[in-house]
Amino acid sequence: MSDKGPLNFTEYFIETALDQVKYFSSLLAPQKLRERIEVYFEMRARGVLTDSRGELLSPLKPETKGIYNQLLYSGPKTRAEIMEFLNVSERTLRTIISQMEDAGLVKAPAKQPVTLALSPSSIELLFPHLW
Repeated sequence: MSDKGPLNFTEYFIETALDQVKYFSSLLAPQKLRERIEVYFEMRARGVLTDSRGELLSPLKPETKGIYNQLLYSGPKTRAEIMEFLNVSERTLRTIISQMEDAGLVKAPAKQPVTLALSPSSIELLFPHLW
């Protein structure tokens, strides 16, 4: 056997992988994600965003954007970490997290870290080219 076969396969594999990375990067447009997050949470805070059926989505507290960004860029957080980040009481945090859970933006099982989720309404605005 020669080295030509494995070399050709390696080149093909790398070219295909690079092509897929470029394709998905163009769909996700990560360099503009922060802007889309700003727009999404501003519209939700004002109560002017609709779902795919045209129904108004319930307004979200302004603090939800900070939590969402923290979870997106830093990973799961405990409630204590989020409380410290926002500098709010436990009761206020419960209200905010509950609101985000209802909106499908986080998963917050009892006594476990809060994790990011993507609701159908958020995907439509945050990742519009996936539709």
